[in-house]
Amino acid sequence: MHTVVSKTSIDHLKKHIEIIKDERKQTLEQYFTKSISERNSFNDFLDHYLEQMEELIQSANNSETIEVPFIFIGCDVEVEDLDTKEIINYHLTDPIQERIGDNDVSYLSPVGRSLLLKKTGDIIKVKTPGGLIRYQIRAIEFRE
Repeated sequence: MHTVVSKTSIDHLKKHIEIIKDERKQTLEQYFTKSISERNSFNDFLDHYLEQMEELIQSANNSETIEVPFIFIGCDVEVEDLDTKEIINYHLTDPIQERIGDNDVSYLSPVGRSLLLKKTGDIIKVKTPGGLIRYQIRAIEFRE
């Protein structure tokens, strides 16, 4: 299932891209201080993320609505734990955000980073302190 995004939401996504670009240096300096290779890898990942988001917005320029083709920051995501069959809902957030809710997960966390740019039906593997978790993405929604 894909959510349809309105013109208003598209404008919100344009602002989102600008915020990510503006906060990029601060995010890298604050969260990637120990490993240069990890910092460079995440910086490359951010480049790819921003390219995908800009392509999404570009494809929306000629229509009133678009379908959400992949997970991005601000999406609600329903996943199924493939081992326990538990259904879990996440809201992907920016770590600099002031208010964090119960189901919020930062895009910098192992789960958040694994979810970014994935599509409905994709299976992800997340390495956590408790072991490897396998999720299948069941639904993606975007809320303004």
